[in-house]
This record gives sequence, C-alpha cells and structure tokens, in this order.
Amino acid sequence: MESILPSLILDGDKIVRIGGGFTTPTVYNGERLFDRVYELEEITLDSTVVQALSSFAGSYSVVGWISIFLAKYAEYLFYLSIPVYWFFGNRKNKRMIIQTIIVCCISMGISWLLGQLIHRERPFVTLPLTPLVPHDADASFPSDHATAALAIAATYWYYIKPKGRRFWMILAVGVSLSRVFIGVHYPTDVLSGMVLGMSCAYAIHRLLPRLPRVVGLIDEGILLYEKMESAIIPPKKSATRKRHHTIE
Repeated sequence: MESILPSLILDGDKIVRIGGGFTTPTVYNGERLFDRVYELEEITLDSTVVQALSSFAGSYSVVGWISIFLAKYAEYLFYLSIPVYWFFGNRKNKRMIIQTIIVCCISMGISWLLGQLIHRERPFVTLPLTPLVPHDADASFPSDHATAALAIAATYWYYIKPKGRRFWMILAVGVSLSRVFIGVHYPTDVLSGMVLGMSCAYAIHRLLPRLPRVVGLIDEGILLYEKMESAIIPPKKSATRKRHHTIE
C-alpha cells in the first residue's frame, strides 16, 4: 500500500534520509526498506486526473487495450495517410500534404523548444503509478503525440470532405487522450500539445495565401513531380482526363 513517509536511500551500510516523499515499502532481512522513491509534490488536479484515468485503464482490460492501441499504434494511420493522399489524390491533396509537412515541422520544433525551456517530469516519475506502455523518462511537456496528431488532423480539416474531417479529428483526440490513460502524460501536457498543433495549422493555413511566392514554389514543385511521375508511369487517357477535370 502506498503511503507518504520519509524517503530513505541506502549509501553502503548507511541509511540516508532525503526528505519526504511517496514511497513503496518492502521488507528485506527483517528490515523495512524502500524500493521506490517519488518526489513529494503538491496534489493538483493534473496529478489527480492522470492517476484516476491510468488506474481506470489498468483495472478494465478493454479500456486498457483501447488506450494502448491508440497510444502506440494509431499514430501509424496518420503516417500512412500522407503517402496515400499524395499518390492517390489530386493536386489539391498534394498541396494539403506539403502544408501538413510544413505545419508538423513548425509545431514539433516549437514543442521541442518548450520541452527544453520547461522541463517537466513524466507522471510515472513523480507519481506512484506504472505506465501501461514502457516509456523513457524524458520531458513530458508538451505532448509530442498530441501536437503532431492535431497538426495533421487540423490541416486535413481545411481540405477534405466532412466525413474524413471528423474521422481524423476524432482519431487525433483519441490518440491525445490515450497518452493520459496509459500514464505517460499529464492532462495539461496533452491539452497544450493539442492547442499547439491546431494553432500552427490555423496560422499556416491563413498565412500561405499571403505568400504568393511560396505558394508558387509549392505548385511548381507539384507540377515537376507530376511530369516526372508521368514520364515513369504513363497515365491512362481516361485517368488523365479525370485528373484534369478534378483539378479544374
């Protein structure tokens, strides 16, 4: 049973007191020792929520499986969508993919910078919980998964049909929340990442039309790619007419 006790560590044959903290007591050779030491921090809504949700996911196997799938594997659907939209979509889809890559690079760069400036330990480092998925004890704030997922979903939102918009947005939110359920992020880590990803997507979508040279370079790059693609794989006449009709 977890308890708040003075944290102790062993230094050779000596027991050194290092202050208050969350500890997990064990018994060794008749003496009570402590095999895990946590930093004592103020109980906040953030810590309360992550402990409650991770405990809930760990107690119910179905919730745990869904959380693990969303946290560990669902992100590959986003990665797969990039070549699918590029190779099987029209010119508008290619613009969307280029814009998505720009948004992801900017948002992930900002996320990395924030992680360096505001170093926050992972919940499983500072709280008495075990993550459902093994994870490095690196910076927790903000969530890279939430940032990337919302950056992609929010960019897609401006280009694709309503059903597709809803699918990618729901999946992005699911991926983000699952990071709390498996115990590797605090809710505010995830919320910050979601806001960052969506904000970058919105900013780039509004900014690009005001940069005609950049848009021109993007279109020229797409045209060059299409010429190279046509030289390697000559398109069928019907497919060519359909493509031009879609673009126009």
